[in-house]
Amino acid sequence: MRLSVPVVFALILTLTAASRPARADDDYRDCFKASTDAAQTETGVAVCTRLIKAGQWKGLDLARLLSNRAALYIKQDKLDLAMADLDRVVAIAPDYVFAYDNRGEVWRLRGNSAKAIAEYNKAIKIDPKFLSAYYDRGQTYEAMKDLDKARADYQAVLDKPGDGRPIDAWAKDQAKKALDRLANAAGTGGK
Repeated sequence: MRLSVPVVFALILTLTAASRPARADDDYRDCFKASTDAAQTETGVAVCTRLIKAGQWKGLDLARLLSNRAALYIKQDKLDLAMADLDRVVAIAPDYVFAYDNRGEVWRLRGNSAKAIAEYNKAIKIDPKFLSAYYDRGQTYEAMKDLDKARADYQAVLDKPGDGRPIDAWAKDQAKKALDRLANAAGTGGK
């Protein structure tokens, strides 16, 4: 059976189009995975940047890519680049809780505790089950030597159910370690 040139061309286009989304989805997931793996920071920025520049992702999908790249920039201590991405995220998806948590992290690392806490408060207002914001706010309070508020936030992480996200499990683990560390420090007179 011989296929006409238009049929062959149509088949090639169909196969090419069918293969493209799978690779794009893989890349999309690679951007997320890199944002949670310290060993992939450089390659993760490249993957996320390529996807962002491709222009194929819009709305919440684009916001997630930008937020993931911002998390990678934070790990690289490129806080201005991180904040620029996070500003874009907030403009695209004003209720994207991860953006506010990451913005809080930028402010915390810059030493501006008041702005960090304000961002964590926004995240908590948007999603009271977003446990990372409580943990991160607790870290900020701890750095400010307000240990009662730090303990309260760490305990809130353990007491709240979360939403089943990997970041919720991470926050619970970190909050338990923080409470143990504070209890041990109190037991040794803070030494």
